[in-house]
Amino acid sequence: MLAVLVGVASSLGVAGASRGDEPATSPWVGKRVVQRISDFVLRVNDQVVSPRSFILFYRVEQSKDDWLWLKAEGKALSGWAKAGEVVEARKGIEYFTQQIRVAPQDAFNYEMRATLYHDRNELDKALADYDEAIKLDPSHAWVFNNRGIAWTDKREYDRALADFNEAIRLDPENANVYNNRGSVWRIKHIEDEAIADFNDAIRLFPEYGFAFYNRGLAWVDKHEYDRAIADFDHVLALDPQDALAHYNRGLALLHKKSYDRAIVDFDMAMKLDFKTAEVYFHRGVAFFEIKKHDKAIADFNECLRLDPRYSQAYFNRGLAWADQKDYVKAFADYDQAIRLNPAYDQAYVSRAWLLVSCPDAKFRDPKRAIESATKACELTRWRDPYEIGTLAAAYVEAGDFDSAAKWQSKANELLNASKGVDSVPRLR
Repeated sequence: MLAVLVGVASSLGVAGASRGDEPATSPWVGKRVVQRISDFVLRVNDQVVSPRSFILFYRVEQSKDDWLWLKAEGKALSGWAKAGEVVEARKGIEYFTQQIRVAPQDAFNYEMRATLYHDRNELDKALADYDEAIKLDPSHAWVFNNRGIAWTDKREYDRALADFNEAIRLDPENANVYNNRGSVWRIKHIEDEAIADFNDAIRLFPEYGFAFYNRGLAWVDKHEYDRAIADFDHVLALDPQDALAHYNRGLALLHKKSYDRAIVDFDMAMKLDFKTAEVYFHRGVAFFEIKKHDKAIADFNECLRLDPRYSQAYFNRGLAWADQKDYVKAFADYDQAIRLNPAYDQAYVSRAWLLVSCPDAKFRDPKRAIESATKACELTRWRDPYEIGTLAAAYVEAGDFDSAAKWQSKANELLNASKGVDSVPRLR
């Protein structure tokens, strides 16, 4: 999660609207707006509750005379502003384009138009305006921060890092920028740098949910699942309704083989309306591991309804069908997984093993098992002892005992070489 903000929002007593009588509805209510002036602030009881350096999107919740009660998107930040100080977001680009014609040397107009283009995912236009804003005034850390996010969105990660570095140089106490730079380090698989940045973000803002969440993801990348779970716990203490935190804590628990607890988190993610193919897939894996095959198959079915090209779901459903002794469906799912992903070594080797060891002799086919196991071994460059052992078993079934002995010896050699080496859990 990248943050487009400059600093940590302050909520100085934002407890409710107070400006005379009960606010009435108006054509403004429900509109999405942005500021149109550079010194924009929100007020409650005539006290400022937002720093001027923020650029946020707001929803108009109430209206009274020429005052609007605004709520910031994604932030616990609300307050009053004059109607003349905001513009509808959908009209913002046109408005700031006109302002640029009138005042082409005013960096603020480029900053605002860049923000609006960025919101529309028109990244090249946003970057051009960020460039112009920085050329006119290179002193604003938040502009470098937001341009860094745009570069991240374009997958130009080194440029993003350069912008976040400059933002930190200009404003070394800004938690958001550390969080954003950490996210890019994580994308680049440099987890230690990522965690260091998330640590700094949390040091600067001890209740920064995004930073705890992102650090949790980085701990998962490092297979430090207990630390990941602790960070997701902290996110959920801050916001128990965070569906993504429930889902990712479930994944960490799945890696730890805490299947029942993982299922609870996946259930909660779904209850909070996070019902993606991935969450059904991973809950299906957890159900499979505790031998609730009917529930596992139901989840893999739903996963495939949402994403018919999810090859792992076909493979895992094939495993469940095999355990249910429905071998026709098991082979069909292994075959489909391979059609969707011809480099899926686990599907080849599982198909080979079933062709060798199926309790129903009519499904055994040693020749096809040898072909399938050989393909799996080729895909893993003959480095997987389980797959080589499956090939040996296929040769036994075919009656070629010399070849079986050769490959079993190779499998044993690899197993002996791997003793004492920590194995890395792999989800199916």
